Amino acid sequence: MKIESIKKEERKEMVKHILKVIAGIGAIIIASQSPYFLKRIVDSFFRHPKLASKELIKCFRALKYQGLVSVKKRNGRVEIKLTPKGKEKLKFIEFWDLKLEKEKRWDKKWRIIIFDIPEKKYRIREMFRLKLKDFGFYQLQKSVWLYPYKCEKEIAYLRELIGARKFIKVIIAESLELDEKIYQYFSLEP
Repeated sequence: MKIESIKKEERKEMVKHILKVIAGIGAIIIASQSPYFLKRIVDSFFRHPKLASKELIKCFRALKYQGLVSVKKRNGRVEIKLTPKGKEKLKFIEFWDLKLEKEKRWDKKWRIIIFDIPEKKYRIREMFRLKLKDFGFYQLQKSVWLYPYKCEKEIAYLRELIGARKFIKVIIAESLELDEKIYQYFSLEP
């Protein structure tokens, strides 16, 4: 059972690695005379110290099959790029990979995140709510969350990533009427 979960984690790592490399380059265009072009591409562009070449090739083929990566052959050249579905998958990966660095000292300011994401964007709203929990925010009300450390850049990045810029606001407050349990939640002194 443990071996399967390790393989699953390695596969996730491979997917992230391949999608990020292609996104970073934009598109890969290679002259292809050899039937082993895929191995050459993987060896040239997707090298990863922890990931075996054969496994990367299998993963790359799976991404192509799933429609996340397009491979077009024309005039002895091969063009590889992310499909719109692949770009969405990469956004999803970046969303869940984003972490907040907890500062060593509290600046005595509260960051209040308020959002009003419409019902028709239910999936986005729930993902954002789950990400706030993942970050360690405290839920004051259904769409009002609290955090004592700087997070403005990360929240701005998230709202752009999920296309909800106009629905999410950050308020910075120097004082709030809060219960003792909120200070305890963040291990802070009032």
